[in-house]
Amino acid sequence: ATGSRDAVGWLALADAAQAVGDRDGALAAIEQARRAVAPGAARLARRLQAEQASLEGDAPASAAHWRALLAQTPE
Repeated sequence: ATGSRDAVGWLALADAAQAVGDRDGALAAIEQARRAVAPGAARLARRLQAEQASLEGDAPASAAHWRALLAQTPE
């Protein structure tokens, strides 16, 4: 789906922004990714939630989202 590809692109931009210390840019890119994520892309949506919570300093929420993703991953 095009939306998911767009969301993945925004996520890559967020990763790059975070790598150079641009927290605000990373948050803006995550917000764009969350708007672009395609319906049915629940794993990607959850990852974006985890990334956003982490950038916002909400470690417990980030960890909860990552744990939920891990629980959905086949062994």
